Amino acid sequence: EPFRRLFSNYLSEKKRGYRQSPTFEDLVAYVMMAFFLNQTKLERNATSKDEQLVEAGLYHYQIRSFLSAGFLPSQFIIYPNDLYFQHRGDMDANPVLQAVRNKLGNNLLRPPENRATSAPVETPGDEITLEKGCAHAELRQLIRDQVFAPANKKLVELLAEQV
Repeated sequence: EPFRRLFSNYLSEKKRGYRQSPTFEDLVAYVMMAFFLNQTKLERNATSKDEQLVEAGLYHYQIRSFLSAGFLPSQFIIYPNDLYFQHRGDMDANPVLQAVRNKLGNNLLRPPENRATSAPVETPGDEITLEKGCAHAELRQLIRDQVFAPANKKLVELLAEQV
């Protein structure tokens, strides 16, 4: 989901010293304000870092660029992020990994035996959740409805053109 991608991008950039929007909620508020004031259409080539963070979650831009560069639709595997995470505990039954293996080979994307029993890696910031990052449910829903839903529709339309 693009909103989760935006949150992930924000956390990643924050670790690198990004300071334009001090909190994730500030970023979401800025994006919505700019969107409604029509200062940005959230189109390709965003100028501010905040806009670039949003643009990264608008997948139709990235896919269109690859298709324009000559990549074939059959070279992509596009899936809802939750589908992978719902099955990440079972490397054999995970439908996303199965699709990748069907394209690239059955022995790929399998951890070494000794990794399967190791403790999970904890990274700083894991305790920051999307809900804590943007506590206002209305604001989260607004950006989903006004920005990401139309972007997802463009992605569906782009993919439908390729069939």
